[in-house]
Amino acid sequence: QRRVHGGVAGTEPGMEPQDDGVDWDALERYKVRELKKFLQNRGVSCPTCTEKWDLVEKLRESRDLPLKPKPTPKPASPDLKFDKDDLMNMLKKKAKEEEGMKETLRKAGIDTTGMNFGGGMGGGFADFMKNYDPDKKSSDEL
Repeated sequence: QRRVHGGVAGTEPGMEPQDDGVDWDALERYKVRELKKFLQNRGVSCPTCTEKWDLVEKLRESRDLPLKPKPTPKPASPDLKFDKDDLMNMLKKKAKEEEGMKETLRKAGIDTTGMNFGGGMGGGFADFMKNYDPDKKSSDEL
């Protein structure tokens, strides 16, 4: 290992380099995708490497480079609580907007029969929204 100012290259003094499991004596045995992953772990890309041998040589050249830090996992999102009435009002608004788009298309001579605008809310959803009454209790709330 290469020493720099009393420590190992790319590490803080007193810290050991990270190990990503490379068997440096048997690089030729690795698959191309594994060699690319080992290079990626060191922040090295090789767009001109067209042969496996090129990747092996590039990896040998980058042996002393520190491994890139592993990404820290994103913190869990807080539990989101929706007010049912707000959610239903938002969905009703979306249904009205979609109905407005259909009306514009009908005026342009386009048949909108069976047309949905994504979101998986086709079929009976539009009818449900037209008849939805936020003040009426659903059967599962009774």
